[in-house]
Amino acid sequence: MSQTRKILIITPKRLGDTVFTTPAIRFIKQAYPNSQLDVIALSKLSGDTLRHNPYIDNLIVTPDQIVLESLAGKYELGLDLYHSEASDETFSKLNIDKSHHFAIDIHGQHQALQALTFTASHISSKIMLSDTEKRYDIFPQPENVEKVKNLLEREHVDLHSELLIGCHLGCHGLTKKRSRIWGRASHKKAWPIKNYIKLEHKLKKINPNIRFVITGSKEEKSLGEKIMKRCPTAINLIDKTSVLDLAALMKFLKLYLCPDTGAMHVACATDVNLVALFGKTSPQLTGPFPEKENRIVLRQQDLSKLPVQQVAEACLKFLEIY
Repeated sequence: MSQTRKILIITPKRLGDTVFTTPAIRFIKQAYPNSQLDVIALSKLSGDTLRHNPYIDNLIVTPDQIVLESLAGKYELGLDLYHSEASDETFSKLNIDKSHHFAIDIHGQHQALQALTFTASHISSKIMLSDTEKRYDIFPQPENVEKVKNLLEREHVDLHSELLIGCHLGCHGLTKKRSRIWGRASHKKAWPIKNYIKLEHKLKKINPNIRFVITGSKEEKSLGEKIMKRCPTAINLIDKTSVLDLAALMKFLKLYLCPDTGAMHVACATDVNLVALFGKTSPQLTGPFPEKENRIVLRQQDLSKLPVQQVAEACLKFLEIY
């Protein structure tokens, strides 16, 4: 590949799936820094995740027919990092000579590594895949940090004495179905609300300076309200943070507690301590990436049966409060 070729990547709609593509995006630009690398994001959420990414020359979010027509024939290589009906339809309108489709079931390999390996196999480069840093890229800006700081100040948070634990309550499947996750009605990817409440009470008995910071999308507002009724010192940031705000929030947390959902992968793009809760889904495919000592995965096939005590013990490893 010449160093001046024009390359187009289409990223998926969902948050976590988009985060998975960021190592591959970085690999292309590091291998061919003079190439034009453009990205079409198929949703606003995907676009927000990739905003300010320095490895992308042009980020095109949810293009309409007119924009797609203006882009047709302008790229020499198109890479589909998450094959879907939407990406197929988009590629069909772009008149790219050759596009490649990415499978997501390669021998239990993590999906981020699959995307990176797939990309490397189609990019003739002197840079070896083994020499590429295996990490996610998300780029919160100073204004995101300032917004989060202001949100915490409104809740009278003392960052010097209080220990903030981020908690993400739901998951994509839950918000899509608008299901409840109280007790046995829990979604297979979500820990029951009553367990978060028990956990908060248990940890505050050990140190009353602990405060939960609840995160989530607007569809999860009712879950946050349930928490706040039983945990009045918690900080409810549901529907108050963008993707980049969420990444900025990690700077203020002692740890983040999260099920297998997009927010977990945002956390993995930072260095926050992480306790990830997994049910039937495979941590090998979608777990914390890369594996690190400060990232703990707790797994129970029926996630509603994951004991509060086990989660508490994992959290305490990061809190330094014994």
